[in-house]
Amino acid sequence: MCLIDYLSSDQIASRVGSSGTTKQTVFDRFGLTEDDGSPIALASHQVRHYLNTLAQANNASQLDIAMWSGRADVGQNKAYDHVTPDRIMSNVRELATVASPLFGGDLDTPRIRVVARRDEAGHLVTGSAHITDYGFCTHDYAMSPCQLYADCLNCNELVCVKGDLVKTENIRRLRDQTEAMLRQAEEAEQCETYGASRWVAHQRQTLAHCNQLLAILENSAVPEGATIRLAGVKPASRLEQARAQREGEHRVALPARQTPLLEGAKLG
Repeated sequence: MCLIDYLSSDQIASRVGSSGTTKQTVFDRFGLTEDDGSPIALASHQVRHYLNTLAQANNASQLDIAMWSGRADVGQNKAYDHVTPDRIMSNVRELATVASPLFGGDLDTPRIRVVARRDEAGHLVTGSAHITDYGFCTHDYAMSPCQLYADCLNCNELVCVKGDLVKTENIRRLRDQTEAMLRQAEEAEQCETYGASRWVAHQRQTLAHCNQLLAILENSAVPEGATIRLAGVKPASRLEQARAQREGEHRVALPARQTPLLEGAKLG
């Protein structure tokens, strides 16, 4: 009653009108014509271009399109991409309708750029941070590289979080290591080893900051999730140090008729 056989490319071509061997194409069967009423004649390879264009217009990945089409190189997708500029612009506008800082809202509305003055640049505070072994660092790498690499406990840009058990344990471990290194530095200082006194001062400072942080992090009165930054820690940035020193000088600067008491306060 029936015979199953392979469907050849010639049979497909004849059914879509690319050859004149078939009197009735699939378009004729369903009464489909061009807009002007003329018969539709479609080459089979045009369907391949059309399907690839649909995939491109709907944001399929280039690797998926190449694998789906049986290509060895994604660069061959370009010849089958016929997405119009209007369609691309339409996709962009759909994304831009979402109120997102990435796309900036309405593309037709010009955005006003506010440029910071040069004298205000030093007061800008970055809104980003990166994770460290002891908390997170708020240093703005757009301004300068880190001036205290791996010396986070002596930096005013370190922020710790109460309740982070892993990072609190890291601070405890650093405290124990610092105590051991301080003893070694003090022994070297007693032996008058050159430069040992500077290591003693550094380790004492690090140990003091570790103890201060641990006293806060282990305090039950401090709520979980509280962010902690030590006060009085010297800024890591040399620019920040210079600016703080300059502001301090302007803040304590007094006229020539200042009293001896005020002079003493300025020197202090």
